[in-house]
Amino acid sequence: MHMLLDHQIQDLLDHLHDEEDELLKRFDFTLEGRRLSKAESLQFIQFMKEQLNKKVGYN
Repeated sequence: MHMLLDHQIQDLLDHLHDEEDELLKRFDFTLEGRRLSKAESLQFIQFMKEQLNKKVGYN
C-alpha cells in the first residue's frame, strides 16, 4: 500500500506545474474516503503549489 501511495504522491508532485484543469483530470482528490469537490480540489492544488514554491524558494 505504501509503495502505491508513495508513487501517487510523487506523480502529483511531478505534475504540479501542470494547469489545474489537467490536474483535476489526472487525479482524484479525496479526504477520509470522500471525494473532494472541484473547489476543494483546487484549494488543495493551490496549497501544494504554494508549499512547493516555498521549499524551492520561489516566494
